[in-house]
Amino acid sequence: MLVVGGLTATNQQVQAATSSDASNTDFEVIPLKPGTQVDTTKNYYDLKIKPGETETLQMQVKNYADHKITIYAGLGNAFTQNGGDMSFKTTAPDVDSSVSPSFTSIATMPKKYQKIELAAREGKNITATVTMPEGSQRGMIYGDWHFIEYAKNKSDVKSQVPGASSNYSYSVGVALHGTNYKVYPELKYEKVEPILNNSQPAMAINLRNTQPMIITGATVKAAITKDGLFSSKHVNTVTNKMIAPNSVMRMIIPWNFDQLKPGKYTVDVTVQGNNLWNQLPMTWKFKKHFTIKSQQVKKINAAALKKPTNKWAYVATAAGVLTLISATAWVKLIKIG
Repeated sequence: MLVVGGLTATNQQVQAATSSDASNTDFEVIPLKPGTQVDTTKNYYDLKIKPGETETLQMQVKNYADHKITIYAGLGNAFTQNGGDMSFKTTAPDVDSSVSPSFTSIATMPKKYQKIELAAREGKNITATVTMPEGSQRGMIYGDWHFIEYAKNKSDVKSQVPGASSNYSYSVGVALHGTNYKVYPELKYEKVEPILNNSQPAMAINLRNTQPMIITGATVKAAITKDGLFSSKHVNTVTNKMIAPNSVMRMIIPWNFDQLKPGKYTVDVTVQGNNLWNQLPMTWKFKKHFTIKSQQVKKINAAALKKPTNKWAYVATAAGVLTLISATAWVKLIKIG
């Protein structure tokens, strides 16, 4: 994905951050900033719209290829991915509507612009509208306006290595300032739950950002210790992450190929990050006790990948035993002789 404009963990603008060669893209998008743009130097929409008013956003979409292309456009809500960093999706399951509305609940795009067909070298301006909620809105509402050109045919997609794609896409951030923009993020501990992560057992620590403000440059250090006689400790650290406003971050603690066990546990978490609007350093610490029950881990352990067996280790062990037996017999033969 080409990130035309948005926020990074260090609160810097992003230009053409790509997962593939940007020079091979067929099209380009350019945000046409309206009069409500707060900072015109930013390459994404950074808007302050009055409560109850509607702003029309314009985007220039240009086909640079010598053939016809089809682009699909949509709107998304900011959310925090597992382990940190923001991304966007059309649904917003973690958004607390009592804190702030989701972006897609106040922004719309005409159906005719959801599928854009451009002739060779053709350009077109398309629109979306944003209506700010009535009354006072704290902090910010953050979403994106995204565009994607899919692979020419299904075989193109299948030929890609895992994690790669020949699709070309752009994401343009849309940051909406509330009437009281200068609020501070706040993390709250929610729970720890056993999960299957990349087909391996893991624990997920759920931390909720209860405020409509982004945390940038976050470092999260977490440890989960099993209490009791046969204690064990699993840890994980992530750095330079971003936590979306009004969202849940799930800090993943991998168990690798170890099985999850029921019992009593203690979790220790430290999060250090910066408030977006003034980069004030902030720290949160949590130490909680929780219990995992047998039925919670039984299905996860059964579905998890098993640790690969090193057959050569058995061969080497067997060969070593045979060598030892042979050596012992040879020594005895010498003594008898």
